[in-house]
Amino acid sequence: GKPLIQHSYRLNAGGGTCTSALSQLMSLRWPAHRSTATVLNANHVKETFCYTARSSYSEELKTFEDLASYREKSIRIQLPYTEKEVPTLTEEDLERRKRQRTEAADRLREMARAKREASMEGLRGSIRA
Repeated sequence: GKPLIQHSYRLNAGGGTCTSALSQLMSLRWPAHRSTATVLNANHVKETFCYTARSSYSEELKTFEDLASYREKSIRIQLPYTEKEVPTLTEEDLERRKRQRTEAADRLREMARAKREASMEGLRGSIRA
């Protein structure tokens, strides 16, 4: 066919806009990977895996309605990540933490008892007066 210039318009969305939008989508979709959903990684994903529809966009969407075609065209990627080291606690550390919790609970009980006694003394003093 012949292009109809009078029915066309300029769309100010280039590669940088697409990369920025993809980076935002990645960081919103996977907030835990915000540090790896960088513009550089989004640009790599865009340039490696994205494409424009060869015919019309609606026809391209219809190809995804078929499950086999959807599976064929869908791609899973792994963002780079570093596994967090989970500290392992020794028996001695566990005992120390348990002792610290017990001591903190005892201090809180003592503070509550002292507050109750001060409150009771205040009440007794107001009753005697």
